[in-house]
Amino acid sequence: MPSQRLLMILTAAALSLLAARPLPSQTPAVKIDGLTDDWSPLALSRDARSGAEYAFRNDGRYLYVVFIVKDPKSRESIDSTGLVLLAGKARAKKIERGVLFLKRPFPAETYIRWQESQGASLTEAETAKLRDMVQHDLCLTFAVGAGGSVQGPLRRLDQENEPPVFAVADGPEGVTYELKIPLAPPGIVPGGLGLSPGETARISFDWGGAARKILGAKATRETPPSEAGGLFGVATPAQEFLNMFDPMSRPSMGTKKFSFAVNVMLVIGR
Repeated sequence: MPSQRLLMILTAAALSLLAARPLPSQTPAVKIDGLTDDWSPLALSRDARSGAEYAFRNDGRYLYVVFIVKDPKSRESIDSTGLVLLAGKARAKKIERGVLFLKRPFPAETYIRWQESQGASLTEAETAKLRDMVQHDLCLTFAVGAGGSVQGPLRRLDQENEPPVFAVADGPEGVTYELKIPLAPPGIVPGGLGLSPGETARISFDWGGAARKILGAKATRETPPSEAGGLFGVATPAQEFLNMFDPMSRPSMGTKKFSFAVNVMLVIGR
């Protein structure tokens, strides 16, 4: 029948158009462990001056970054000061907000308290095993604001809004930082970048030089109200860690400073 034949033709045409429409870019799940196995194929870009290699991914909520340094002086610098990533709109005259990623060793008891404050449920056996070692490395993140102010360490406030996290893998050929940073504005998620998929961002990397003072003045070390309630009933968890950082944040000698910036087109993911 003509009407049935016309319906079949229209249906086939609609299916053809649907098949030809590009789907939004999708980002495979990335496990933040400092390894690049789940980044395959990994297409690295390279900064000529520092020799640092890097790659980006994003989905609808997070920016993912792999950052690798191999040069001995560059590695010494990043070990000393951590890595600062700043981000903003590509058209912005100046980018001031971002995240400091800092790895430091802490006593076992401090490490255990921090993990528990992040929601980790440690068994007695796991706690005993952690206490067998004097120190453990913690990968802490700090929100960098206008004027270079630093606030943190950032911690998870609820299940929906995860702050920036990272992991570090150190090997004979280089040290790899794997980062996960919220795209949401910092007013919603502390440490968020305030970027959206589909726009072009300006992203800078900075490490080395004189180590940043982690909010060295007591008056500026106050943490957000949402972080009230310290582990020991006196200071907030962030305050306790900041007190420990003070001796580490005033080194007698600086390291070589490295810095560069790139434009990144954030894909429309889902």
